[in-house]
Amino acid sequence: MPTLPADWIGHFPGLTSYRLAACDPAGRPSICRALAAQLLADGRVRVLLTGDAGPRVLDAIRATGQVAVLMVSPETNRT
Repeated sequence: MPTLPADWIGHFPGLTSYRLAACDPAGRPSICRALAAQLLADGRVRVLLTGDAGPRVLDAIRATGQVAVLMVSPETNRT
């Protein structure tokens, strides 16, 4: 399983803005704002969002199993 590079893990606590995106099987993109993200002990990232915020994103993830996450620190613009 891929893991985040060590320098990304070090910056994770300061990342406060999250976007989640996915494409449906026809290639149509969807994006939504996520509420929070958590770095798990095994290197995975848990992203929390409401079903109301991103129903098309969730449908696309269920259909394709692929997802993209953008995490930003607005104070430093670290992305």
